[in-house]
Amino acid sequence: MSGLMLGLSFPPFHLGFLAWFFLIPLFFIFNKSIKLSEQIICFYIAGFTSYAIITHWVALNSGTSVQVAIISYLAICIFYSFYWVLFCLILHFFKKRKLSDKIQLLLIPFIWVLIENLRDIGPLAAPWLNFSLSQTGYNRLIQIVSIHEDLSLFIIVLLNILFYNFISLKQKGLLRKSVTKIWNVDGQAKLGILFEYCDKNAFERCEMEISDLTRKHGFKFSMSVRTLRGIEIDEWTSETNRQTAYEEH
Repeated sequence: MSGLMLGLSFPPFHLGFLAWFFLIPLFFIFNKSIKLSEQIICFYIAGFTSYAIITHWVALNSGTSVQVAIISYLAICIFYSFYWVLFCLILHFFKKRKLSDKIQLLLIPFIWVLIENLRDIGPLAAPWLNFSLSQTGYNRLIQIVSIHEDLSLFIIVLLNILFYNFISLKQKGLLRKSVTKIWNVDGQAKLGILFEYCDKNAFERCEMEISDLTRKHGFKFSMSVRTLRGIEIDEWTSETNRQTAYEEH
């Protein structure tokens, strides 16, 4: 799906908006509990699919024989797809290092830009695969390239990450996350994190991902994780501007 979306975002299809979401399916696959080898295969297939669509004109090259055109076409798809594998391995490294979400938010787009620039070095450079070309159908948006040629690429990958973060837990049923801080007399603080779900099944769907999120920061300080079952005694809803009190039974 990711490779198909990226491929169709390039000319002559001009569906550039698909590039804003193309990494989301791969992010879901990457964050599943599957082997690294399976993740690498998925990333490679995505890269191969995208390049098969983007460089289809190579196979139709009338300036050479059919055999040479097809061999060149397949060689491009096979070789350049390994750059997607490199991206997968770097994401795996970040995951093992347990980098914070804020750092990854900026670092992942930078890595993609770095890989694209690495691909464009030397006699095997492929400038026709430049990600920014996917936005040539949007005259106003493509003007960002005038500031820096890699800026539009950075922004698009950043949008992919933001969209993924927005829908990954929301589609599983998480309604709200709230963090509270309670100070005591010793100048220390206790943090409380409240997660609200649409139903019991949503809690079960989100449980593993939220546990990973909690453990990611646990090594930084002494932390205890507890679940509390509270009885609601008072509620105020802004939508109805009404306060409801619950009697104890």
